[in-house]
Amino acid sequence: MAQPETPGPKVVAVRHEITEDSDRAWFRCPGCGSYHAPHVSGDPNRHPVWRWNQNRVTPSFYPSIRVTLGEGQVCHFHVQDGRMQLLSDSSHPLAWKTVPMVPLDAEDAWLNE
Repeated sequence: MAQPETPGPKVVAVRHEITEDSDRAWFRCPGCGSYHAPHVSGDPNRHPVWRWNQNRVTPSFYPSIRVTLGEGQVCHFHVQDGRMQLLSDSSHPLAWKTVPMVPLDAEDAWLNE
């Protein structure tokens, strides 16, 4: 009789950074390949603040996040339950697609410095 599969370790997709004036949630985007770090606390008069469910494995952020990357490049998406829905105005190949968030790994070690 086959043994049931044991679930693997939970993959962390978000690094929570706490500073004096705000908190940010860092993650890597599978669409544009960049890191995004929306403010999840702080003064909304100084910068936009997103709601976050505080889950680093299957995060959700509200409202959508839109980042201008330069040279007319845009990354616009919703994050819900650890999945990114990349919206039609995104200027990369994953526009119109919903994909899992990218796990943080050794390449992302600088986030923990």
